[in-house]
Amino acid sequence: MAMPSRVGQKRSRPNDKAQRRRDGLQLDFLAGLRVIENLGTDRPTNHDNSFFRDTPMLYILNFISLLAETDSSRPDRSDIAVAVSADQGHIRLILAKANGEIPTDGETKNVASFIQTLRDCLKDNALGHGEDLAIKRFTRLIAQRHLPELFRKLSQIGTVGGRTPKKNWERFCSLLPLWHRANPRGERSHGFVTLAKQLFGLVHGELNADEVMVGTMKSFILHDESTPVEEMTSHEKPYFTKIALESSVRMVNSNFFQDVISKGPFHNIVDPDNDHQFLNEMYRRINDVAQYLIGLEYFAYAGIPYIVKALGQNGLEQFLSRTGGIVPHWVVRSRRNLPRTLFWGTRPQDKVRRLLESKRLAIDDFEPEEYDNMAQQKELLERIPT
Repeated sequence: MAMPSRVGQKRSRPNDKAQRRRDGLQLDFLAGLRVIENLGTDRPTNHDNSFFRDTPMLYILNFISLLAETDSSRPDRSDIAVAVSADQGHIRLILAKANGEIPTDGETKNVASFIQTLRDCLKDNALGHGEDLAIKRFTRLIAQRHLPELFRKLSQIGTVGGRTPKKNWERFCSLLPLWHRANPRGERSHGFVTLAKQLFGLVHGELNADEVMVGTMKSFILHDESTPVEEMTSHEKPYFTKIALESSVRMVNSNFFQDVISKGPFHNIVDPDNDHQFLNEMYRRINDVAQYLIGLEYFAYAGIPYIVKALGQNGLEQFLSRTGGIVPHWVVRSRRNLPRTLFWGTRPQDKVRRLLESKRLAIDDFEPEEYDNMAQQKELLERIPT
């Protein structure tokens, strides 16, 4: 997977230390502005499946966002956007809530838990442990801090269209004959074929892939019949989390749902205004759960190696000793004095000037006229959201 190059190398100019510092600051500011710029954009509709195809970097950023949020039931208040800036042994994790609101105590603790788990993974990495241990650590983190949110998302799968899970299960079953007519070979995705062989044997297990897929879908739609999270033991929570995430990824990669989101025969014979909308929305809700594991795998196999490379030996030692390396910054539209927070003014020039004066990012020995000059940079002003 191609990861972005270290941004400081793209714009630095040899033999001009002051210019390099200005360029580094501008890149940080542009990253923060890009976060704010993307907040409040239209969320995908039930007819839109373009958002199912993200780049690996977006999967990783989305994964970090999922681990930062506490409750996604109110996207106007709780959505969190994430950007990353990396340069010469230092990584800035830039986060912003919808409408630039101040992060809650739970959200700041979630980010701290993410940072600590990443620190543990980098210690494991230094000892020669592979990606599987990183996936186990973050799965355990999800079970410890995000299981209520995961349960909420699972419970939404069976209530598409405001119907009861029982009604939606009956409707799903009624559409299976249409799917088999459009796809006589039935379910043959790698995930369900492998699981069917584990359950029914290597010889004839593949013939039961349809049955396993339908059973998995039933468990999602009728999720409310499962054990409440409050009644789970500390040993049951990680196991449930692992099964739920693996099943969701298996389901979104199934032949059934790939036929739903493609323009194939099944797509053409279902009612576009009712059945297709129903299936597309159900896919989207299962995909919301699958994003935890999809993003985690990208993060473990590509993100962590990139972090190690970007930090270098000195940055890695600082991060492991809690003296630097990776630092989170929250971008808010508030004057409240929070640690590691960027603040907006009113005019574009005021916004940039306030960023330049941030103690966390600015170089203290800049003269006032240098701040004013940078605040007027056309490249920055054009990116300021109105």
